[in-house]
Amino acid sequence: MDETAIEVRRDYVIIWLCRNESGYMREILTSVFRWPVRPMKRVIVDDGSTDHTSNILGEYSAKYDWIEIINRNDRGHRAVGAGVIAAFYTGFVGAFRFQARD
Repeated sequence: MDETAIEVRRDYVIIWLCRNESGYMREILTSVFRWPVRPMKRVIVDDGSTDHTSNILGEYSAKYDWIEIINRNDRGHRAVGAGVIAAFYTGFVGAFRFQARD
């Protein structure tokens, strides 16, 4: 998609968690690039993937400076409760680091 046709909104950040989604990650990322309005930052928290999810995310973050990847250690399962809150907090703080540099 032509990056010049995309409106960049400086007033919101998208944070999402993933784990072992290599089978769908390229399709997911390609679909979000079709959005007509891009967020200031997209923070993706890899919640300890053991497949190729981290590699795919690394490819995209190297290509697009508005994507930030936060890698969490593999705990053997998808964390619920406090683990999910900690991952969102990590992404939230990362988003504000980006905004402060701007």
